[in-house]
Amino acid sequence: MPRNGNGADDPLVDVNHRGLIINGFARYPVKFAVFRELLQNSDDAQARCVEIRFETRDVYERGGNRENVDATEDRDLDLSAAEIYSCSFRNNGDPFTEDDWKRILKIGAGNPNEHKVGGFGVGFYSVFSVTNEPIIISHGRQLRLFFESSSDRLRTEWQQVTRQDLHHHEWTVFMMKLKQPGRLIDVFDLFDLTQFLVSALAFTKHVAEISLRLDNTRVAVITKTESDSIPTTLLPTLKPVSPKGVMTVNKVKAIPVRIAVKIAQCVYSTADTKRKPFRVLRTDGNPSSSHARMSTLLGSRTAPPFTLPPSSAQEGYSEHSVEFFIYAATVAVKLSTRMSSDLKHLIGKSLPKALRYQLIYISKDQYDKSIQEDDAYPSTIGRLFQALRASLEGQNTSLIFVGQATTQTTGIGGHMWSRFIPTSERQSIDLANGSVKVWNEELLYVGGYLARTIYESELVKLHQSWPSGPIDIRSSAYQQALHVIQFFTFHRSTPSPEVSDRLRQAFLSCSATKTCSVISSAGIRDLWSIRIFNDPSYAKFIKNWPTLPDKDDKRVKQMIQSVLDHDEFDKLHLRAQDCINEFKERTLDGSEGVDLLLWFNRLRLDPEAKEKQLAELKGMIFPHVRITTTAPNGHMTTFTLGAIRYFVDSSYVASNLPANAPLPENVIPSNLSRTFDAKCLQWFGWKPLTTVDWLRCVVASGVREADATYDITKSPRCAEEVLTFLAKAWISLTLEQRSEVTHILEGITCIPTSAGIVLPREAFIHATAVLRELPVLRLPQLGAGDFAMLQDLGVRQHVDFRTFLEKFVEMKEHGNEDLVQYLLNARNSLDRATLRETPVFACESNTEAGAEQRTLCNIRDLYQPLDMFRRLGLPVLKWSRPWNQSSPEAVLLGELGLQSVPTLETVIGCCSHRNESIHQSAFMLLLQNLDNVYPEYNPEKFRDVAFIPAVGPGGSHRLCKSKEVFLDQSWQMLDFPVIGLHWINDSNPRTRDEMLRRLQQLGVQESPSIPTILVALKSHPPMSNWAANNLFAFLSRHDFSTRDLDVISRIDIVPVTAESSRSSVGMSPEGLRVPRLLPPSQCFFKQPRKSYYTKLFGFVDFEGPAKTFLMGCRVRDQPTGEDIAEALVRDPVAFWNMAGKDQLLVELRKIAADYDGFPDELKVTMKTTAVLPASPWRFRGSARDSETSMPGEPADHDELKQPSDIIIIDDLSSCSLLPDGAWTHPQDDLEGFYVKLGAKLLSSLITPHFKQLMEINDKDFCDHYRHEILSRLPLFLHYFGHQPKIPYSKLKEETFFVVKRCKKITVWKSIDYEGHSPKETPREEETSACAENKDGTIVLWLTKDVKNPSDMMYDVATSFCRLLFEAPKANDFLLFMTMLSTKLSVLQQRGYNVDEIIGQMEKQAVESEEPQCTPDSVLIPPSRENTPSPIDVPSFSQTSVDKPSVFRKIHGMLTVPKSTFSRFRMREAPLGTIEHQFGHYVPEVMQLCRQELEQSLKNDPRVKESEHLSKEEYCNVRSTLSLDLLQHAQGIPVYVTARGEGGLQTQNQDLRFDTLRRFVDILLRLCRIFKLEPKMLHIFYHKERGLMGFNRNGSIFLSWFHYEWKHDTQVREGRMDKALISWYFVMAHEIAHNMFSNHDENHEFLFSEICQQYLENLQIELSAGSATV
Repeated sequence: MPRNGNGADDPLVDVNHRGLIINGFARYPVKFAVFRELLQNSDDAQARCVEIRFETRDVYERGGNRENVDATEDRDLDLSAAEIYSCSFRNNGDPFTEDDWKRILKIGAGNPNEHKVGGFGVGFYSVFSVTNEPIIISHGRQLRLFFESSSDRLRTEWQQVTRQDLHHHEWTVFMMKLKQPGRLIDVFDLFDLTQFLVSALAFTKHVAEISLRLDNTRVAVITKTESDSIPTTLLPTLKPVSPKGVMTVNKVKAIPVRIAVKIAQCVYSTADTKRKPFRVLRTDGNPSSSHARMSTLLGSRTAPPFTLPPSSAQEGYSEHSVEFFIYAATVAVKLSTRMSSDLKHLIGKSLPKALRYQLIYISKDQYDKSIQEDDAYPSTIGRLFQALRASLEGQNTSLIFVGQATTQTTGIGGHMWSRFIPTSERQSIDLANGSVKVWNEELLYVGGYLARTIYESELVKLHQSWPSGPIDIRSSAYQQALHVIQFFTFHRSTPSPEVSDRLRQAFLSCSATKTCSVISSAGIRDLWSIRIFNDPSYAKFIKNWPTLPDKDDKRVKQMIQSVLDHDEFDKLHLRAQDCINEFKERTLDGSEGVDLLLWFNRLRLDPEAKEKQLAELKGMIFPHVRITTTAPNGHMTTFTLGAIRYFVDSSYVASNLPANAPLPENVIPSNLSRTFDAKCLQWFGWKPLTTVDWLRCVVASGVREADATYDITKSPRCAEEVLTFLAKAWISLTLEQRSEVTHILEGITCIPTSAGIVLPREAFIHATAVLRELPVLRLPQLGAGDFAMLQDLGVRQHVDFRTFLEKFVEMKEHGNEDLVQYLLNARNSLDRATLRETPVFACESNTEAGAEQRTLCNIRDLYQPLDMFRRLGLPVLKWSRPWNQSSPEAVLLGELGLQSVPTLETVIGCCSHRNESIHQSAFMLLLQNLDNVYPEYNPEKFRDVAFIPAVGPGGSHRLCKSKEVFLDQSWQMLDFPVIGLHWINDSNPRTRDEMLRRLQQLGVQESPSIPTILVALKSHPPMSNWAANNLFAFLSRHDFSTRDLDVISRIDIVPVTAESSRSSVGMSPEGLRVPRLLPPSQCFFKQPRKSYYTKLFGFVDFEGPAKTFLMGCRVRDQPTGEDIAEALVRDPVAFWNMAGKDQLLVELRKIAADYDGFPDELKVTMKTTAVLPASPWRFRGSARDSETSMPGEPADHDELKQPSDIIIIDDLSSCSLLPDGAWTHPQDDLEGFYVKLGAKLLSSLITPHFKQLMEINDKDFCDHYRHEILSRLPLFLHYFGHQPKIPYSKLKEETFFVVKRCKKITVWKSIDYEGHSPKETPREEETSACAENKDGTIVLWLTKDVKNPSDMMYDVATSFCRLLFEAPKANDFLLFMTMLSTKLSVLQQRGYNVDEIIGQMEKQAVESEEPQCTPDSVLIPPSRENTPSPIDVPSFSQTSVDKPSVFRKIHGMLTVPKSTFSRFRMREAPLGTIEHQFGHYVPEVMQLCRQELEQSLKNDPRVKESEHLSKEEYCNVRSTLSLDLLQHAQGIPVYVTARGEGGLQTQNQDLRFDTLRRFVDILLRLCRIFKLEPKMLHIFYHKERGLMGFNRNGSIFLSWFHYEWKHDTQVREGRMDKALISWYFVMAHEIAHNMFSNHDENHEFLFSEICQQYLENLQIELSAGSATV
């Protein structure tokens, strides 16, 4: 017991079991709670039948020894007098398990099964509401629970089953001896209990029958029958996913259910006959009918007299049933980890990943059938199904079921069941606590979604059979739809209104548009497509909008109100915009128009109406209202109400208007306006019609065309009537009105004259003798006093000069000569300005078909009648006599504006004329006069005018813009237009140069722009070798930038006649081979090395300038690895077919050499394309039993596969796990390349599973082997070259690396390969050792009995290597096994530097990562030794040289900290065997040196077979490297960084090439030392200090930049020795890479042998002394 601060024991909290259970768990606020909980437990136990038995004292004490009988057989049965002593609840479900017995004895230990409803572990204790000593009997065991009298603690007692009738293995019984025995009708109302069980049975999953018995007599039985379910289509417009994504409805089905009740008549006789609320009989029609109103007036009614239902054929029983549908939704649950954990903590169990949501729906037919039976016996049968049937009148009795019913109502007409999480008393659902709240809210969304699905499905069924035409509220379809509407009307739920609110929200929001279907006056429509009319008068002029089907029936409106929020419901009321939308679609007739205006007038007279709002409403509606009216004469008129501006006021204008005068369209017809007074019409915004308004109507073209008799422009009578009306009204008009009248008539022919009806300005009041044809006024009804009005209208009295000219022109018999002669005579009185502006002069015109067309022009638009202007096609003055520029006529015309020189714009216009003669003449005129006449010419001003004559493709002539034509005739090869030779081919060079200068002055360029050339190359490539050679030679003279050449290199411009797999060679119609075009980057000069290259690439033969141009466009001698890779990914199958497997592998090796420098896009393409050959694995079942053969083999056929689909077989022992058909590749030199592209190593897919049996405590044995392993591990790590995942220092910790021993170790392997499994079950095999990493500790298990220690060491080596390294190989296992199985002394004798390596490893905490080679450590990988060590050299006595100080010089130069040369030693006796092994390789390695033939190199020149084996990176390129051949220096090729990637600087070039000469001298000396030809060495310049050289497939490359940075200063000063020694070792290092690409022990030994064999030559070269450089 815990103690407090004073040392005393702290008291524990005690529990009063009796008080907790009686006052807490047993006091449920609902009737029949004990039966509810036991029934739910029975359903969880999968019981099919349940029996509730009430026993009298006599039967209970006699142990129930009485046979079961029906009520009809028990003639003495009297329910009203029967006193019950006990009650038992029985079910035939699963018997109690041990876990069930334990949970019964533990309060609050709920059922952890997620598929069971029970969760809190307190429901069972509801039995204490009726008994103090419940007894549980199950499977032959009996347990009694009782309260201890002294302490009120709950105790248990196991008992023997004494009653034989209860000793049945199929039944579980809960015996409850009542606290207070009494009459049955006082303790349990059997009729109410039956009613409760009817509703409780609806949602049970397993229970299908419930029986009620008194003693052994059955008084009632309730059965449930389910028919085949009917799938319900999920509507795509509804969202099945809950808001937080927790739940998703996958499917919905409708289950027809029938519940039948067979009940004894005696039960009815004991039914509670207390007054109960009487259901108002439902009327299918109008709820406001007289019947309903009478019910309201009479107030509440009492129940009818008690009536018994008719009994069935079996006397004493009556049978009743109810049918309905259960709509069940299957819901998928997806909980977050946090929410799942929270819910499990709160309710004690995990929630299911799939659940059901059920809703009871009773159709119209089922409901009516049930109601008919109720109406016959309302006090009995009606109550029997009252708790189950829907409450459509709003009683709100439908409940939420959590297993069984709670007190929480749904708010709609049907019960709901699902896995809600209730409060502890199971009376309501929890909507307050965290994750539980979220769970229940998500479930309520599913409920709303399910309700909506049922609702829409039912309406869809009705919509298919809906009668056409106007809706009949008495029709069956309407009544059924109304039933659905009522069923899903949402009422306020209790006790929590949030339940119905969330169901309602989900019901609507599960659709994206938040709408649903409803019934309307137009049938079943979308909710938002109907409108609710607040004013009945709307129906007089609103016809298209559907509204409520029955204005007196409020049920549809109530349903809509229950679904929508208040603000949303308001949107359904008819709005102005709704009216506008209808008015846009249809035209109103006259009566509808009057009704609309009357409705507006009523609004006007409403004292509460606001004028501003009314004005806004008129402005919105009037423009869209179209009305059709019929005049008394039958003429129909359609007008827009918004266009009306006037009404006819008879007291104002109508009395003076001419008879039958037309009215304007914006005047409202009188048959509409006479209904309203003038004040009302003016309130509408209309004004009385004025004289000006009427006149506008008269002169309107539409009015004149409609009635010719009232056409003022054609009818003299009409014109006279209108002018007479105006004359009478003229005095009363204001000045502004007069001005308006004048403006209206000034453009209308309305004045009757002697020449007909003319414009006012064309008419004259008085005639003249000069011009006899003047139009003179003819208005006899007007007097002299009316002339003032006519003059205001524009009628003139006399003829002015302009009129004279106009009339003179009309006289065609007079010409220019007569007019000029007249002007000369009247020269002093001329109005020159008017004369210049008046087109009275005739110009020359072409004569067609013998008829001459007369054209009059302004004098300034004409040119002198000269041939020069005629050739230009300019308008020339018509002149019949010879032209004399000095004549008086010419002088006068020149003063008036006759043109003598065309403007620049005119000349340019003539140059652009489509007539060739005109534009040729104009262009010559322009060229000849460009400097003196048109010096202001600016090419930019005319840049968009095509006026330059040019020669186009095929010699065609055309006009071009100045920027589109070029001087150089060679541009015709690319279809560019050029200047015709006749413009510039002049025998006089000065004239030709002058013409070229003027053409350039016009804007003609020598050559097109670079982008234009690139576009032309794409669209007009050369189609023959001859054309290509000419074009490329011409382009070679052009100055293209590097970027331009790069673009050209990717354009298809090179004609190639060889066949290709990429695109076949076409044939011309004449049968000739048509070459295909390739980009330069895919073309090569030299002959293909391999025959199939001709099908993959283009090989061309160009010389001279054309070849120079193509070299700049990246045409090379032979394809590089990148070129081959691009050809491979372009069409892998064609490549495979052309090259074959062997050649493909050769090409893959070349691709692998250049792969690291490929563009990222090409790398990605190779990784995702089937480009690698692989073989399908074939399983050999019989081989599993053979120890010498593999369990399978690759098939003999290969296919190309994606790298990710290929497995590298690097673990032969695990091949048995490979499934048939797995694509494989063996270990070879392409293994690393395959893996780099995405292939998988078999070893990486294998997982070993070990099982150790019987650990043996043998400390000496374990310590011995632990010491053996740790003592050899440094040697293995040193020569293995990998960085282990676990450092050696960590393994030395005793708690980290532990060795244990056991009796037996078995292992089996599994493979992780795309879900496949082997054809045979993997068998367990014995092994002698295994290593595992368990909880951060390395445990090595060894077996007790080892027959062959080498086998155990191999198993140790295998397990350790797989634990320490990522992908060890079989050779690694063998090397480690050899070291483990060999004594250290023997290893020392075999050449392993045991002491030094182990000593270094012991001192270092972890092997440090070796740095990259610095200038001081130039050649060889860093030493793993601790102390500096000078290089060991042969004895001086063995050499015959004159300068023994040379070796001391070497010795002194190379003694540096951590000397990179410490590995290079003269091998003595212990290493003799190794020297013997590698010595004979040196001549072969030297012969592998080769000359590099490529002119351009890309990317990392040397591919590393395994990157993790190459830790020393000083001779590896750190970044992408591209080199181009620059020149040859004394036979040595010199490469520089490719263009665009930072090569040589242009400054100090002499100094740099001076360093090159000195570097070449060093290398020539080295060639003599190593006996190599100079062409075998290659110099490259790349600015990377750490990079001294590299080996590219046998080609030795040495860094010019490193030499310049490190050694040139010394060499320039005459000190060459150090540089020569340093580069001697660099060359030896790189030559060793001819055989071994990795920096491992093999490379080290070979490097040492090369240094030894040529060291004497180095000594001789050094002894000769440093020459002056």
